[in-house]
Amino acid sequence: MVFNAPTSVEKAQPESLEKAEILSVHYGAKKVTPIHIHMHNHCNDDAQTKFEVKETSNRGQGMFAAEDILPGTVILREKPLVVMPDKIFALDDHDDIEDWLDKRLLRMPASQRQKFYDLSDSRFDEKTTLGIFFTNDMNFIDESAGLFPVMARVNHACQPNADFVSRPQIGVQDLVATQFISEGEEIFISYLPAMAEGSAPCKIRQEYVREWYGFSCLCKQCCIKDLDKIRSKIIELQEKGIETLTSNECRDLIEKLIKIQCKLPHQNLICKVGFEKSLACNDWKKAVQFFSTGYLNDSILNNSEEINQWNFVTNSTPVCINNEIYLFPN
Repeated sequence: MVFNAPTSVEKAQPESLEKAEILSVHYGAKKVTPIHIHMHNHCNDDAQTKFEVKETSNRGQGMFAAEDILPGTVILREKPLVVMPDKIFALDDHDDIEDWLDKRLLRMPASQRQKFYDLSDSRFDEKTTLGIFFTNDMNFIDESAGLFPVMARVNHACQPNADFVSRPQIGVQDLVATQFISEGEEIFISYLPAMAEGSAPCKIRQEYVREWYGFSCLCKQCCIKDLDKIRSKIIELQEKGIETLTSNECRDLIEKLIKIQCKLPHQNLICKVGFEKSLACNDWKKAVQFFSTGYLNDSILNNSEEINQWNFVTNSTPVCINNEIYLFPN
């Protein structure tokens, strides 16, 4: 922010966090108030015992909870079998991409190649190397695409209970529970981009997964469709451009994203914009609401793995200058 010569300067008087109307978030059957949640740290040494991969009735193999799993738990930590740089992934000629991929696979031990070829191919009628990769790859470090053979067993749902998080410092991908998952319950992630199809009504979501993954989604959200009106409003707000939204529009948007259980990183983006807009109009109460929701989401995603990106708020002093709140580091 650029500072103008202030006509008045005073220390902002934020309301008590207990008195502020903090956004509520639902995790499974549990309702959690973000500012009071206590996150549990789970040692990753026994992460393999938290799930089992087995056949489903209609979706091939899937991943299931072997015990009750709390939000923030690292279900699986996995190193990539293949990492494809963005400059390769973005090539127009698929033959060039496949040549690059074939060379990487030939350098692997036979056991690792077998893990790759055991995965499904939803892109082509007959299984191909490129089809397997495009079906199972995930966003990874520096806009690369990574393939994680165990994590690839996690099926899709439009209201997921887990998400994958890249850990650049140690070169792994974590599968993190974002909802409470009961023992025996299937673990799901969303294959859809949160900013676009992932927030859209049922018809658009189903067309996306049918085109790119070759199946018809029959998850609860696609069968009940009770949130389609809310999703239509989400798309309307997002198409305006996130940075152009007012603080009230950001609050409306984040409340709706919580209702559809949208991916937490996208929720955090909205919280960041809404927080800045609230400070700019001297609305500390609304800023606290965005902060509390963002802090919770980051705690779930990182859970002691990295420093919570919202810590700068608690380590700053709010000062009101010309009816705008500024945060000064303590």
